[in-house]
Amino acid sequence: MFLEYCFMKNIDDKKLRAIGKRINDLRIEKRMSIQELADKANIERSNLSRISTKGSNFTLLTLLKIITALECEPNDIIL
Repeated sequence: MFLEYCFMKNIDDKKLRAIGKRINDLRIEKRMSIQELADKANIERSNLSRISTKGSNFTLLTLLKIITALECEPNDIIL
């Protein structure tokens, strides 16, 4: 399911915002600040902020870094 989702050609803004919201929800559940998650994922805080609040477009590598940093499974974010 995860890889099928990642290779879809028509990922619209609504889906990106849903993924961003889920990332934000998981971050809050784990009691992490945006800066803590960004540091753990080795990405810029501003980039993480755009992803989690605006559903900004992101690379598969960035998504995998966030998943690893949150210590969750891809389906925890994609579903």
